Amino acid sequence: MSNYKHKLYIYDNNYYHAKEVIDAICFSLNMHSYQAEQCVEIAHNVGKSVIKESSKAKLLELKNELRITLPELVTEIVKID
Repeated sequence: MSNYKHKLYIYDNNYYHAKEVIDAICFSLNMHSYQAEQCVEIAHNVGKSVIKESSKAKLLELKNELRITLPELVTEIVKID
């Protein structure tokens, strides 16, 4: 069982180009570009995608960093049951 109790989601949007979102995820989450590209593609096709699982405090930090970079990007932290 995972120690992580929350997930950070991104939602599909029509405001930013995929490359902008990929770059922001890579920078904010220190994620490889291939993995970030997959997350953005899933969000585009399904409507949302998990980009990180961690503690709520850590995800709030990451969410705020993404908000600074891409203010119109819709994100959500969801508690894992």
